[in-house]
Amino acid sequence: MKKIRSVLVFLICVTALISADQIQTHPEQSSVYICDSTGATKYHLTSNCRGLNACDHKVIKVTKQEAYNKGKKELCGWED
Repeated sequence: MKKIRSVLVFLICVTALISADQIQTHPEQSSVYICDSTGATKYHLTSNCRGLNACDHKVIKVTKQEAYNKGKKELCGWED
């Protein structure tokens, strides 16, 4: 029973670390750019990213946390 509990605790800790790492792909970048549209799903590291060319709305500078809260949870593929 102690082994099972230890394994479960270990797996929970590893899962939490992996999830936190995925959210902060570029932790050194505090400001990002997003297309202020409900259909947009990505954030961008620069305001002139090729991925923002299709934005018909305003491009705004926000914190990474604000972008995440607005549903922009993934880095644009052109930035990778």
